Amino acid sequence: MAILNEPSVEQSAAAECSSCGHLGPEDSAFCPKCGTSLDVAAEGAETELEDQPAAILELVVADPTEEVPAILPLQQVRTDEETTDASVEVLEPEGAAKRSWLRSRRGIWTASIGSLVLALALAAVAFVATRGESVDFAAGLTSAMAELDTAVEAAGEAENLAELSEAAATAEAASSEIALTQVVFESAGASERSVASTAVLRGVQSVLEEFAGLSEVEIDSASRFGALTERLERPLEDVNRAISSLNTTGLEVGLEAGPINKAAESADEIVEAAAAAFKDWETATADVRAKQEGDRTALASYEAAVRAQSSTYAGLREDLGSFIRRVDSGVTTSFTEGYETFAVARTKRQAVRTSLASATAPDSMAAAHAELLAVIDRSIDALESASEGLRQYEQDYWGYMTYKDTPGWKTFSSRSDRISGEWPTALAAWESRLGESSAAIDAVELPPKPKG
Repeated sequence: MAILNEPSVEQSAAAECSSCGHLGPEDSAFCPKCGTSLDVAAEGAETELEDQPAAILELVVADPTEEVPAILPLQQVRTDEETTDASVEVLEPEGAAKRSWLRSRRGIWTASIGSLVLALALAAVAFVATRGESVDFAAGLTSAMAELDTAVEAAGEAENLAELSEAAATAEAASSEIALTQVVFESAGASERSVASTAVLRGVQSVLEEFAGLSEVEIDSASRFGALTERLERPLEDVNRAISSLNTTGLEVGLEAGPINKAAESADEIVEAAAAAFKDWETATADVRAKQEGDRTALASYEAAVRAQSSTYAGLREDLGSFIRRVDSGVTTSFTEGYETFAVARTKRQAVRTSLASATAPDSMAAAHAELLAVIDRSIDALESASEGLRQYEQDYWGYMTYKDTPGWKTFSSRSDRISGEWPTALAAWESRLGESSAAIDAVELPPKPKG
């Protein structure tokens, strides 16, 4: 871009006398040396300037839209040999002028950014000053109180722990809604009304959080929950204090503590009733389990007693069978030995019978137990027949080929054969009944756990 170079101020700072050539002050009317009028000299100077070629200043600028730097780089005057025109060419220095120019550009940008920041700050101040006016505190507080009333009503209508848990969920949802309103209030600045309104919401949230805590009440922990009415005392005091502070700002808000306390009392009654029901259930369950354990112990003791006598009886039968086989093998045996063997067998069987009869059989084992006793009673009677057969053989030795031919022994032999089958059957029935009795004890149902 080429710009016409105007004559410099220094070149026109003095007036040259046309007569003597002396340079005098610009504002002088006459030459101070020769006294010639300088008006004539000025006219001559203007004529000379008109005859001279114009000086042209060439400037090379990176961007035509940018402002020309206030301080120009160094200049060098060059005379064209082929013409009489003189031109002034801008020469780029070795970095000095460029750094000066860049500094000037940074200064412009710094000033622009500073102005922008200042404008944004002023806008923010204006927004903060006016946003409180756009927040409807009354509507937000009214909505919060309505949320509280809904949660309190739900808690007051609950009749058991399950319904209290549902009411707690309602209170928790209401608290979340109020939290959103609280964020709006807090963004409205630090005005007295904003601060007081936010404090009221915090207090209402504290009340709701106590009701929401009812969701943690379980039937087995109800006795440790504590009274809701006591836990609400502090939050209600905080709400009332915040409301008093809010009322001084001209915004009237009220809180009815009556329904809240009534709902809390109702909840406490439900929790207390649940705790009492759980305690009764624990007592009843402990009683059932104690009886169950007692029945197991009694059955085990009875089982041990019967098994011991059964084992003894089996041994007695083996001993008698061994004696009879020895007699049948031809071993000489006296009548006295025979009478003593049968007498001892009867006595020992009677002892087994007595021990079995003394064992306390559970009701479920009574029938099976009685059958065992009946078999042993028949075995004792059979031995009486055996002794009678031995006497018959002794008294009529020549009338019977052997003692087995006597009526008494035949009766004994017949009964003994039947008993050999009856005892295992009776014992198997007893074993079966024993297993059923044990299973019945294990299957005893505990009292149902209350739901509260």
